[in-house]
Amino acid sequence: MLIYQTTLDIKPKPYPYSRLSSSGNVYIPADFKNYKNVISEFVSYDYIKIKDFNIYTVELIFNLATSNYTSKNAGDVDNLAKGILDALQGIIWNNDAQVTRLKVSKYPAVKPSIYILVEGFDWNGRRYLGTCGIFHRTFRNIVRLTEGADLGAFFICTFTG
Repeated sequence: MLIYQTTLDIKPKPYPYSRLSSSGNVYIPADFKNYKNVISEFVSYDYIKIKDFNIYTVELIFNLATSNYTSKNAGDVDNLAKGILDALQGIIWNNDAQVTRLKVSKYPAVKPSIYILVEGFDWNGRRYLGTCGIFHRTFRNIVRLTEGADLGAFFICTFTG
């Protein structure tokens, strides 16, 4: 179930390598903390939580304002995604370990931005609940709808094991 979708008109930043202070403590640079806070504030203002889901899938598209978007300065896709996942923790999901599928892309663009799409699912240990769709004349993994349904329609569900 699609629960959140937005485009943020900000420059994407890759998760920085941890730094060591003069006292020997590990820290994240202040500019990256501010970047995560801006994302968190925008999403918490924009997002209306319907319910908590067990698991989430996320798609992120980073539009980078550089012609050399594959350079080291542009950041790896995994490091670009880490900051977004951390920023959404406590707003959309309780822990980013609940994200079971992550699709990340980066492209060169005239205007930098971040596209975020989040889907939430309930998992009961055997199948996804609420992730089924109606299709006509499909014969794989089908359960016929019985009450109040078009008799030609089938319910397609995702089963595991």
